[in-house]
Amino acid sequence: MNAELEVRLEGLRDVIGVLADHAQKRRDFDAKKAQIAKDMIGLPYYWDKYSGFIKEAKKATEVEVHLTHQTTEDVAIWRLDAIHVYEHLLTIQDFSSWEAYYENQKLGFANSVEDLLLRWGLSQKEIEEKMTEYCSKYDIPYKSYRKVRK
Repeated sequence: MNAELEVRLEGLRDVIGVLADHAQKRRDFDAKKAQIAKDMIGLPYYWDKYSGFIKEAKKATEVEVHLTHQTTEDVAIWRLDAIHVYEHLLTIQDFSSWEAYYENQKLGFANSVEDLLLRWGLSQKEIEEKMTEYCSKYDIPYKSYRKVRK
């Protein structure tokens, strides 16, 4: 009976050790995330037609993004995970302003639309007509955005 109890206790000891290891890894990750959140406070943030700045949030692993809509001037406050914001900052780091970022977004979307039309099997003339209409709607100068395929 004692031998069986000892085997079970040994098994529990192993499980508790694994759980403690996972908990420590989670604490370490949260500490790194909190440091990332602290380091990005004050940085600019752009999303679609919104621009603003990153501010401190109540939760250490999150940030608040205070944004203003560039057309309507509506204000929005988003509470976001620090890693999510960091990943987005990596995508916008090459842009000096909201305008540069937004123009790039529009051009990227135009490229995606043109690729979609091509996959649908539309003729070059139909693609040009639809893209001219699309680009005029969003004030994008029309040209072919497709990459050269070989």
